[in-house]
Amino acid sequence: MAGRWLLEAPRAPSCGLNLSESPDGRSGRIVAEGGCPAGFYRGRRWAMDGNTLTIRDDNGDALGQFSQAGERFDGKSATGTTLTLSRPAAPPTE
Repeated sequence: MAGRWLLEAPRAPSCGLNLSESPDGRSGRIVAEGGCPAGFYRGRRWAMDGNTLTIRDDNGDALGQFSQAGERFDGKSATGTTLTLSRPAAPPTE
């Protein structure tokens, strides 16, 4: 899970989320890259429980939950906004 992920929502600009991992690889910290949709700029922690990824703010309130769908995660924010979390495409090589 560690590394840069792209958070996308319908009719909203995407944003980068940089995830770091704890030693168990099932939780960690988040640094958002700015004006993320659905309040995810407040995201500070992530945790996996089975195939469910939950992102929380500093107060421990869930901002959204995602289910793994291949190489990406599909989910909803706490307010019901549909979201996708995926790795950004690699830049073209020459």
